[in-house]
Amino acid sequence: MRKTGTIVLSTLLAVSVSSLGWLSPGAQAATSKKLPKQMEEKIAKLAKNKVSKYIDTKSSKPVDVIVQMNQQPVGEVVKNHKQLKSSPAKDYQMQMKEALNQAEKKLTKVNSKVKVKQRFDTVFSGFAVSVPANQIHKLAAMPEVKAVYPTLKYKALGNGSSTVGAPEVWRMKDAQGLPVDGRGIKVAVIDTGVDSKHPDLKSNYIGGYDVVDRDNDPQDEAGHGTHVAGIIAANGEIKGVAPEASILAYRVLGKQGGTTSDILTGIEMAVRDGADVMNLSLGADANYPDDPLVSALNHAAKIGVSVAVANGNSGSDAWTVGIPATADKVISVGASTLEKEFPKFEVVGTETSFDGAQLTKMKFPSNSQFEMVDVGFGSPLDYKKVNVKGKYVIVQQGAAKQDIYVSNAQKAGATGVLLYAKGQEQADLQSIEASLENKIPAVQLAAKDATALKASLKAGKAIASLKEYKPYEFMAEFSSRGPVHETWAVKPDVVAPGVAIKSTVPGEEKYAEYDGTSMAAPQVAGAAALLRQMHPDWTPEDVKASLSNTAKTLTDITGKRYDVMTQGSGRIDIPKAIQATTLVTPNNFTFGLVKPNSGEAKLEKKLTIKNTSGASKTYTSRVEMATNTGIQVQAPNQVEVSANGQEDLTVKITVDSSLPRDVYSGYLYLTEGKEELKVPFTFSIDPASYNRVNYLGVSDLIFSPNGDGKEESTSLSYYVPTVAKHLNFYLRNLDDESKVSLIHQAENVGSGWHGQKWTGNTVDKKAVPEGIYEMQAVASDDEVESSTAALVLVDKTAPVITANLNEEGTKMNLKIEDFLMQYNYFFKMFGLAQDDLVKVEYILEGTSDRVRVPLDEEKMEIEIKQEWLDSGKTSMTILATDDAGNQTKTKVNLKK
Repeated sequence: MRKTGTIVLSTLLAVSVSSLGWLSPGAQAATSKKLPKQMEEKIAKLAKNKVSKYIDTKSSKPVDVIVQMNQQPVGEVVKNHKQLKSSPAKDYQMQMKEALNQAEKKLTKVNSKVKVKQRFDTVFSGFAVSVPANQIHKLAAMPEVKAVYPTLKYKALGNGSSTVGAPEVWRMKDAQGLPVDGRGIKVAVIDTGVDSKHPDLKSNYIGGYDVVDRDNDPQDEAGHGTHVAGIIAANGEIKGVAPEASILAYRVLGKQGGTTSDILTGIEMAVRDGADVMNLSLGADANYPDDPLVSALNHAAKIGVSVAVANGNSGSDAWTVGIPATADKVISVGASTLEKEFPKFEVVGTETSFDGAQLTKMKFPSNSQFEMVDVGFGSPLDYKKVNVKGKYVIVQQGAAKQDIYVSNAQKAGATGVLLYAKGQEQADLQSIEASLENKIPAVQLAAKDATALKASLKAGKAIASLKEYKPYEFMAEFSSRGPVHETWAVKPDVVAPGVAIKSTVPGEEKYAEYDGTSMAAPQVAGAAALLRQMHPDWTPEDVKASLSNTAKTLTDITGKRYDVMTQGSGRIDIPKAIQATTLVTPNNFTFGLVKPNSGEAKLEKKLTIKNTSGASKTYTSRVEMATNTGIQVQAPNQVEVSANGQEDLTVKITVDSSLPRDVYSGYLYLTEGKEELKVPFTFSIDPASYNRVNYLGVSDLIFSPNGDGKEESTSLSYYVPTVAKHLNFYLRNLDDESKVSLIHQAENVGSGWHGQKWTGNTVDKKAVPEGIYEMQAVASDDEVESSTAALVLVDKTAPVITANLNEEGTKMNLKIEDFLMQYNYFFKMFGLAQDDLVKVEYILEGTSDRVRVPLDEEKMEIEIKQEWLDSGKTSMTILATDDAGNQTKTKVNLKK
């Protein structure tokens, strides 16, 4: 069994149909042999720019690829997905079916190892294919092949409806006088399946398909998809955002995740089944816009399907957004917290004020004043030194749990606790939940505020007062950020609550709280269902614009606005979005990349303002940027749009390219009466955060460079989006992090995909010892540096077998020892079973059959059967082969 260390790259080829016979039968048969140099050059020329730069085509190993055809999918012949069952669409589908049949026959003749696995025709035209990687260019050279894409391994990413205003919308009426609660709208959940028998979902579930197991029951084994479906449309003990919407479920993710081809199949089925809205709370750790899922989802949106996609949970750094959230026509969704109230205090007679994160469910009394006293670490001994009865205590937190400090204070007679930890920043307070059950109120302070309070105490100012409880919504730290590589597009588009979201799960517990952008995206999908019901004539672009234009801008606890690449337009506000009478598209925009120190750059973008009301409107514009130095933005002061009309607006920007290298962002605001709409925008001056190397893959996670001819090397593949002046590969031993080796160096590495073999040596030809390593690729120029990493394990020794026959002669007791077995924890991270580490088998004397013995560190045994002895068998050979290919054989007697 082979393990891959990062995202598993397979390859999906997109193939055009009629030209697959461009080679003669003789030439087709010969393609598995070495072609003349002239023919190789011709093929390379024809294939140029068709093969995704994210595919390593140097290996001879088979990979799964998507071949995209030039021929348009069925969705291209209709204006709306509702027309897919029309006669013209059915006629075109029959033509495509025949074309695909012919293409498949010809495709498999190109090379004997080409295998067609799946086909697509609705929002994507092509095949899922297995092919030797070094043969991909031959397929790509066919005139009607549009592109060849990699397939990625995807994973699932991770009652909030009241926060985004859904209950208020339920009280509204649509054009038929019915409540706006999602009725009549189909929402497709493309995920791990859905528990269709859950009491809160069974009335909404209308069908689906299990793409993983190929059956009609997409039952959820993981719970993720059921949680997502509940956020969208639960209608029982808890309510989803659109409780009367219908749920279609497509299971595309199994226990180990899912592939591009399975997800693509789910998308196509959802479109064909008439989904109005689609939710994908899944993603891959790859950031680029050129991908089959991106193409398919953009096409689905083009023909009328609103698509919400989780932006990813890869943290607060730039460039962490993952496929398929990189698609420009979907609504990419980041995660915010639910609204939390923070008490704000001030010290009487001073200008000192401070915020605290509520630790206890019990709040501080309103309009109260209190005396403060410092009790150090708040131990019982500390309380014996000072009178704290009726006072609030300032306590420094050590190693004990928070409730211990609060309990100690309560026992000593204190009426409130102001707790702080050394080095705690103000931003750290944002993730704290008010969960303690203590009977006196307590807050967590930033360390700097505690220092200021102590200074006030020394100055004789010991009285503080509660000024107010102020509500905040913060960005979740795990929520991925933009921009998108190559396009510099703004992502996420919007955010929604994704922390501690309660929803449905399978099993007896029925409900659970989960965190993740997986929980935020379905709130947007539910919102889209409400908007589609209220405004059936709105396009997916209109829905996206209304949610973005009217979103609430979020700030951190200091009042500083989160940047555009963190929150997009902000947190959705469904009542405002559904009542919007103006739509501005695109919902955000980027001026792209400005080359550093290239003089003054002048750029412009066009927007469209659509007035959906029955009266003429005049909009006033203004622009806000975090910095105005060296930047000039121009937009018309006023724009008049007639009733039910639209007008274009051009935004121009002049940039001093000598500004610091960074991503710059701002907002264009359009105001008409009480209505205010916003459109975020960005431009970039080759930012230092831009990854000079953004992918590193190791083909074989475990290999054995010990000279025995088995698994002697592993293949490295990495992608450089722009020229890297210096590129170094380092190896760090995770068991001894002080040991770092340089294993590869290169200069002036061109943009694109690169690959090479690594045989386990450093640059100075020294063999690295056995161990588990982090391999890090570091790319740099004169000013900036970026890196990416992958894991690799070097195993050079064979397993050790100890075999002993028990006293009765009925069982052979075994003990297996191997270098890999000490890394069980490591393999579990990748979902691999212990039995994958070492394969143990026996061969009975006189036979050739290998019988597997399950690996068990506690107890392993082989039953000695009497029939063996009766037939004259006297021995067996036991073999132990580890995953690196190292093998030990030992012959043992069946009798003592």
